[in-house]
Amino acid sequence: QDELSWERSLQLRSHLTGIENGTDNTRPVLAIKIDNVGRARPQAGINQADVVIEELVEGNLTRLIGLFHSTPSNPIGPIRSVRLSDVAILSNLNRPLLANSGANPGTMAALNNSPIIDIGALSQTPARFYRSSDRPAPANLFSTTDDLWAAGEGSDAGAAPALFSFRRPDRAGPPGAEIVSGVDINFGSTFVNYRWSESRQGWLRRQDGSPHVDTSGVQVAPTNLIVQMVEYTPTPFAAITPEAHVVGEGKAWVFSEGEMRRGRWVRPDLVAPTRFIDDAGTEIELLPGTTWIALAPLDSATLRN
Repeated sequence: QDELSWERSLQLRSHLTGIENGTDNTRPVLAIKIDNVGRARPQAGINQADVVIEELVEGNLTRLIGLFHSTPSNPIGPIRSVRLSDVAILSNLNRPLLANSGANPGTMAALNNSPIIDIGALSQTPARFYRSSDRPAPANLFSTTDDLWAAGEGSDAGAAPALFSFRRPDRAGPPGAEIVSGVDINFGSTFVNYRWSESRQGWLRRQDGSPHVDTSGVQVAPTNLIVQMVEYTPTPFAAITPEAHVVGEGKAWVFSEGEMRRGRWVRPDLVAPTRFIDDAGTEIELLPGTTWIALAPLDSATLRN
């Protein structure tokens, strides 16, 4: 009976976090491209995102995609441009909204031919976005989730899909977990590490040797962390920009509650959800809460015991 009650409750819980907080799951996902270089930090809104995806960009730096659904952020940014990887990354979110500052012609053509709804700065009235005076361009473009939700009204964006399998917080995970203190990821010019924090009940993030904090001074500490190991190759029309290959399958490490489970990510096509499974083919369940996904280059991640 407890299991049935839990399964029924999932229908009322956020499809992205598994938290029962009154989220309207018929609302689409709002994806926002967020700058992550030194001059762009601290960012606004990264701790309000339900899910954050980190991807490799040119210069071996990284950029973030914040997926917003249950929690607003006013303001949010700095907002930056689209990469070709984003089209594949976001195409399985049932026609999500995508806020951005533009893209090169090849990427923009791919975006326009995808199921993603472009609500970027080049497609909206100037009132939807603004330039902050407290940091240099181009890392000073901001908006609010309220304005961006409004920009998507009347579009054919779809309801947010269920991204993960969640387990009951009071139930232990399946056997096979390894006790770890964290993980280091070397993107080339961006060095990231996560360490388990018992007091925060999350994975404290540091970047390039410093705590990664938002504009309120709060350090990033997602409930769940997924290291999804992917291949990168040069983008066809912009060789200096890497493209993440997120269709297919590969190794994945899934971190929750001070433990790590080894598994695989599987995504058969662009519109299919990415599944994170163990060796038996069973979904690896996450704890309800926020999740960060690192699209880590092959052989770039090191566990810390």
